Amino acid sequence: MQRLHDAAERAKCALSERLDSRIHVAFATMIDDTAYDLDVTLTRQKLVALTETLVDRTLEVCGEVLRAKGLTVQDIEEVVLVGGQSRFPRVHEKISSFFGKAPSKGVHPDEAVALGAALLASSLGQQEGVVLIDVLPMAIGVGLPGGRFKPVLDRNAELPALKSYLLSTSRDDQTEIEMTIFQGDSDRVVENEYLGTLKLSGLPKLPRGQLQVAITFEVNEESLLKVTAKETVTGQRVTSTFSTRDTPEAVKARLALGETFQDDAASEDTPSLPLKRQGVVGWLKGLFARP
Repeated sequence: MQRLHDAAERAKCALSERLDSRIHVAFATMIDDTAYDLDVTLTRQKLVALTETLVDRTLEVCGEVLRAKGLTVQDIEEVVLVGGQSRFPRVHEKISSFFGKAPSKGVHPDEAVALGAALLASSLGQQEGVVLIDVLPMAIGVGLPGGRFKPVLDRNAELPALKSYLLSTSRDDQTEIEMTIFQGDSDRVVENEYLGTLKLSGLPKLPRGQLQVAITFEVNEESLLKVTAKETVTGQRVTSTFSTRDTPEAVKARLALGETFQDDAASEDTPSLPLKRQGVVGWLKGLFARP
């Protein structure tokens, strides 16, 4: 399989410069104790047909990014392509058509990422330099009864991200609260990715609604999620752990049936706690700043 993969890779690269490429792999397979070679010709037209949906998806992502920032293609001054596949003529055609201008050839596509990292590393010791701001690729939130999804941290939130809300008990003498955490952009949990189940144990026994817990979602520069809890009556922190006893399928099935995994944690009128936001420090800064 590795020989087939390597031959396909060579043909793909060759088709950036030629209209067809021969793929020949000796003894590619055995059938009835007989060895057979692979000897075919791949054309650029065929490769375009095979990869058209991938190129179109790239342009869809470009459109999503522009809409998220409130920009249009007319606001883009220059388009820089990154990666060897960007040499493919069809990519250039699609990019030129989408942005209304040809991609820049001022940066080598195989060196663009390394050059960017070098510029960032060089600027770390300067007061004014390159600033790298990472964002959440999708929303992170909790599952609600009925299979609904309530975002806590929105998509494209700048990292590090921090948000908190209050959670109240729904029954007398409740000593435990459980939440399911998902990430995704759908309002249905079945279409999102299950991250885990958060169980808050050891709550003091009080009448319903008199005990509140401050739940904090925090995502650091490395996109690692940390959820903490603090009981607000005594100010004592509550132990919080991620449970693996539920599989994603089981969790989604129970939510769809309307079982209550959490109380009013993500209701529309849940107040947010004022929290001081941390400064933006990219993971690359941490990497290059290490002694």
